Amino acid sequence: MRKISARWIPHLLTKEQKQARVKTAKQLLKLYPKYDSRSFANVVTGDETWVHFYEPKRKMANKIWATKNAKRPCIAKRTMSVKKVMYAIFFSNQGSAFQIAVPKGKSVNAKFYKGKVLNKLKKYFNKRRPATGLRGVRLLHDNASCHKATIVRDFLKQEKLVELPHPPYSPDLAPCDFFLFPRLKKYLAGRKYKTRKDLGSAIFQCLKSIPRKDYETAFKNWIKRLKLCISHAGEYFEGMR
Repeated sequence: MRKISARWIPHLLTKEQKQARVKTAKQLLKLYPKYDSRSFANVVTGDETWVHFYEPKRKMANKIWATKNAKRPCIAKRTMSVKKVMYAIFFSNQGSAFQIAVPKGKSVNAKFYKGKVLNKLKKYFNKRRPATGLRGVRLLHDNASCHKATIVRDFLKQEKLVELPHPPYSPDLAPCDFFLFPRLKKYLAGRKYKTRKDLGSAIFQCLKSIPRKDYETAFKNWIKRLKLCISHAGEYFEGMR
């Protein structure tokens, strides 16, 4: 006998949700059975996340070598009152595409997502592909209500931008959630920022410092995760043998 801890999972999946995860994973693997830079050149992914002015270091990062009688180091937890900013961040296999800070007091609704975020995405691809712009670009984002609103879908249709399917309750299949955001939070951990400008500059430096090969690896891992989702019958597979 041995004592083990419970495995943390994002959501208690129903049978139907597991089936939806498997179905979507199979659809995506038909499009992308393996990674190659050419087929992923027109794929872009993004999401929103809260970024705090102070991110405490993780417990493991604060371990030190110490003598038997030495006192344990102390570190303050981040309090609920610590300021934070919501950012929309997008990237491709080429690297970071852009970051947008949501203005104070605003929320990411359909109007903001279409008017600010997707229009920024349009400018990004107009610069990269002047002749075609967003036409034929494949967008991977989650099922947040602002992403699925009518005005957003109309914009995608108008720009001939293809929306890739993503199953509900599946952060383990979203490159932002399993790759970019954890890496960003780790980079910011232990640092304090006084202004939104300072925080934004730090985020920009972090995203630009990530090598291109790491962004490519994120999409390679996305394909691996789709296969794991299928082999585990739609269950969350992280932490499982």
